[in-house]
Amino acid sequence: MGASTEAQRRIDALEKALGKMKKSTTEACLCCDQLTKRSRQLDSLTSPASDASGLLSKASTNLGSTLALLNEAREKFDTIRDCEPAIERLKRGVVQMQNEKNGKTTKVRRNPFEDGEKDSTVVLSEQDVYAAADSMEIIRDAYDFFIERKHWRSTAASLASLERVHQMGVSSMCILASFHLLDSGQAVRMKRVVKQEGESHVTPANETAEQVRRRLVSKITNRSYFIFLL
Repeated sequence: MGASTEAQRRIDALEKALGKMKKSTTEACLCCDQLTKRSRQLDSLTSPASDASGLLSKASTNLGSTLALLNEAREKFDTIRDCEPAIERLKRGVVQMQNEKNGKTTKVRRNPFEDGEKDSTVVLSEQDVYAAADSMEIIRDAYDFFIERKHWRSTAASLASLERVHQMGVSSMCILASFHLLDSGQAVRMKRVVKQEGESHVTPANETAEQVRRRLVSKITNRSYFIFLL
């Protein structure tokens, strides 16, 4: 009798425990359902914000690229304004040299980009020539920039202006180089040899390589040359 009572007591305790587990499971399932609904609501709220954030980041990148392109384009559009004064000064200096060589004393018109007297004489310096050469390099880079963007409406006018100024610089550089070459005289002169009594005359045909090298080195060290690479 005592054994059956103990077994019944344990069965009742087990049923009670199972009831508690069932209740706890039901409550846990209800909490999971509520968490699922809330997570869906939260996702519906955060997804548009995430998408908007991604779009804003993409737009910011595009704006940065556009701003960089605009700054570069503005710099290229200002090439003529920045580079033409140096090339114009080179041209006026070359014209002044031509006038002096031809015996003319007419004054050279002042560059409209520079301040000074209404009529002035231009004397080219080494810095002026280098400034013109650098300006021509900048013009060449700007020309390449616009060639890659022929679909722009202003490209045709910009290319025409760049070609005009660059051609002015090339012509002036060529004339300046020709002046220096003419002033330098002949590049090769006949060797003057004074024949001593009892000595044989040395002609270029029987001159040794060592003698030629010494003679040329002596001529080069005693004379400076202006070399322009165009």
